[in-house]
Amino acid sequence: MLVKSDPWRLLALVEEAKDGRVAAAHPVPCWTAPLVEALWDNILNDWPVGPFVLLDVSASPERPWRGRLGPYPVNAVAPRRLMIEEGAGRLAALAWSLADVPTLALHQCRAEEVALWTRQTLVLDLDQRRVRFAGTDFAPNRHLPVHLLPAAGPCLRAIGAMELRAAEREWVNLTARRLLETRCPVYVFPDTSTRLAERMLTNFRQIGSAERRAAL
Repeated sequence: MLVKSDPWRLLALVEEAKDGRVAAAHPVPCWTAPLVEALWDNILNDWPVGPFVLLDVSASPERPWRGRLGPYPVNAVAPRRLMIEEGAGRLAALAWSLADVPTLALHQCRAEEVALWTRQTLVLDLDQRRVRFAGTDFAPNRHLPVHLLPAAGPCLRAIGAMELRAAEREWVNLTARRLLETRCPVYVFPDTSTRLAERMLTNFRQIGSAERRAAL
């Protein structure tokens, strides 16, 4: 039986991953910088970020459940365990984006993760009015680290230290609220309904491919 939840807050899903209650059956590939920035463009513009499909494997300890999402290790003894079937790349990118200090030692990270997430900073660029990666061009007075957005206190202190103009302050506050309020459709299937979940995903992908072909 399909269980369709009410739309989840996107940050609530990230918190599930942070607490180790959501994992993948296999390692999740690291996204490229342009893909991460495009995902944040959708969030900032209040555009869809896509659905997420999960399997509740709490009662199936034999199920493979090893792929961490972002920097967060899985919690093998969590009372509720969810395995992500659709949206793992998006959720991992968001988990990395909103992590202050990675909880994994660098030797546990893949080379592409170290290069993308530890050698540069994902920031809210006040001049370009978008989220992007900043490396040596990071400017404390013009760039707000994205991981501060959900944290009201640190975010307000950082904004105060930047001495923003009124319009800029308003835009940052609007962006933080948009992130807090972003919702996404989440489908949770019982583990016994794996084939039903796979059928829904197959249909979803076929319909999307057909629509793209028709638009060409």
